[in-house]
Amino acid sequence: MRRIRINRGRSVAGWRGRSVCARIAALLHRGESGNALIEMAFALPLLLMVMTGIWSFGLYVYNAMLLEQAVSAGAQYAQEDVNSSSMCTDVLGAVKLAAPSLANSNLSMTLTVLSDSGTGNGGATSCSSSTITQADTNNMSGAPVAVTATYPCKLPIYSFSPSCKLSTTVTEYGY
Repeated sequence: MRRIRINRGRSVAGWRGRSVCARIAALLHRGESGNALIEMAFALPLLLMVMTGIWSFGLYVYNAMLLEQAVSAGAQYAQEDVNSSSMCTDVLGAVKLAAPSLANSNLSMTLTVLSDSGTGNGGATSCSSSTITQADTNNMSGAPVAVTATYPCKLPIYSFSPSCKLSTTVTEYGY
C-alpha cells in the first residue's frame, strides 16, 4: 500500500503538463481567500456615504413637498375664511395642522390679502407668524390671498452640514 502525502504547497508533480501561462496564473491567484473582505472594506464606506446622501436629499424633498401642501391648505382656508376676525391665527393653525411632521417652532408664515388685481398689498391684512396682528377684513371676500411660509432645512451628511431655507408661496383666488 502506498502512502499519499498531503502537501499544502505546490508539489513539483502539480506543475507537470501545464503550460507556462497556466503556471503563472496559478501563482498569481494563490491565496485569494481574504480579497473579498478587503474589497468590502474599501467599498462599504463609499456605499454608506452615497446612501446617507440619498437619504438626506430625500428628506429635503419630502419636507419641501410637505411645506407646499401645508401652505396650499392654509391659503384655501384663508380664502374661505377671509372675513374672520382671527384670520392670521386660523391660517397659521391650518398650516401647522397640515404639516404635523415639521417642527412648528421653526415654521414661519406670512399672510397677505392682495388687491383685486392680485398684485401688491390690498391694505386689508398682512401678518406674519411672529407678529400676529389682526386688521379689518370686512368686505374682502373674493380678494386673492397669498400665504408664504419658510422652514429651515439641514442636510447633515457626516461633518458637512449646509443649512438652507425652504420657502413657498401660494396665492389662492376666490371665485
